[in-house]
Amino acid sequence: MIALVASHPGERRALLALCDSRQLPAIECASLRIFLRRLAADRPGLVVTRTRLVDGFADQVITAVRQEAGTQPARVVVIAPAGTPHTTEARYIALGADLVLRDPVHPEVLAAYLVRLGSQPAPASVLRPATAVIASLAFAGASLDPLRRHLRKGRRGIVLTPREVALARLLAETAGTVVSYDRLFDEILGRRFDGETANLRVLLGKLCASCAAVGIRLRARVEVIAKAGYRYTAPPAR
Repeated sequence: MIALVASHPGERRALLALCDSRQLPAIECASLRIFLRRLAADRPGLVVTRTRLVDGFADQVITAVRQEAGTQPARVVVIAPAGTPHTTEARYIALGADLVLRDPVHPEVLAAYLVRLGSQPAPASVLRPATAVIASLAFAGASLDPLRRHLRKGRRGIVLTPREVALARLLAETAGTVVSYDRLFDEILGRRFDGETANLRVLLGKLCASCAAVGIRLRARVEVIAKAGYRYTAPPAR
């Protein structure tokens, strides 16, 4: 059984059609919450997940698989956006993912991986506890734990909303480059960019306010590029 974890309906339909064409049994999961419920009931042998879901991240999918699996873990394939940094890919592998594919993924290539991984047992190395991997990342001079949605600087900390975490994480992973409005809307708000940026500005304002609560002037580090997107500049390494 293959679990297809993606929040975009069109992508789930395409993945399901691909599995059907190869006679591979599959279930659809539109959110992390649904996947966690189906994981215990259906015990899939292979999980294909997007990096970002409407209510979570691939990190949480991988961690749940490793904790649930016992001695027979499922294989995990992560589909990441084009331009995903190698450091991010390495983090998924360290957490226990078997494979990270970047957009655009050719259906024939993905199908070949599904057939191959679905027929192979997972290596013993993935049985190590996922909690042994440090899942936090540096953001604006603070430490961000995406799984717990916790931002900490020194002794001060704050819990962010899921969308604040998604925005902070995307900015951290694309530091020094312009992340387009198309990508911001697709990955953060879950819809296509239509030219109106008000909702994204509100979200950035909320994240800046949350950062201010722990002593971070985030707005000074995020440049709004007209008609293009955002560019986040990370503080110099100490």
